[in-house]
Amino acid sequence: MTLADAGKLGLDDPVEKCLPEFRDQKDTNGTHHVFTIRHLMSHTSGLVSNPPTRRSAWPIGGPLDDFWLEQELPGIIQTIARSQLRFKPGSKFEYSNSAFFILGRVIEVISGKSYSAYVKEKILDPLGMNDTNYAPPAADARRIAVIYGKREGKRETIFRFNPAVRISNAAPDGGLFSYPRAFQVRSELPWIARRICTSPIPEIMPSARDRLLSSVKRLSSTPAVVGQTYSLKIPMSSGHTFYRLRGR
Repeated sequence: MTLADAGKLGLDDPVEKCLPEFRDQKDTNGTHHVFTIRHLMSHTSGLVSNPPTRRSAWPIGGPLDDFWLEQELPGIIQTIARSQLRFKPGSKFEYSNSAFFILGRVIEVISGKSYSAYVKEKILDPLGMNDTNYAPPAADARRIAVIYGKREGKRETIFRFNPAVRISNAAPDGGLFSYPRAFQVRSELPWIARRICTSPIPEIMPSARDRLLSSVKRLSSTPAVVGQTYSLKIPMSSGHTFYRLRGR
């Protein structure tokens, strides 16, 4: 939208105007359709739900494996352009992560900067988000959480940061790494606890709500410790659920 506000593009501009690789894209019937910036932003473009080169077995779009993190945005766009549209643009809504990648590439072409550099200049730096980036340095490996998922009752690793990998894929559908500082982590726990304790979740044991709030109140009055992991243990009828946050 910053480019639209600057008059450098229009929401109803055809995407193929700046990305000519989409001029030959067709739907499953062999018909070419023009889709616009607005179609991409409203998830009505007809594009495949995920870029073809990303494994899409998980709701978040696929495991963040090393191969995917090393992909370049122009190459990812080429694979999307070679895929078939699923329906006529504007005819229906269907969420598409591919749309974000195309929007990211549009930003690069029009601004003349990489997507990550543009986001840093226009969003991260003005907000003072100096500890947020798309490619964490290898020295930050210990600070990056492992992401797990459960399938068929078994826990699987979706992502574990590999410091040996050169991350070049900014992933416009959500590729930022960000770290809260210790005092931020600690200050968020009371808010999280209050939200949990006032929520209508029947599985949370009523007797545990007051004890949880009391424990978090005591924690809030202690000094923040850099590198300390803070946990909330939520007693539930089905067992315990943990919320863990690590301070920088």
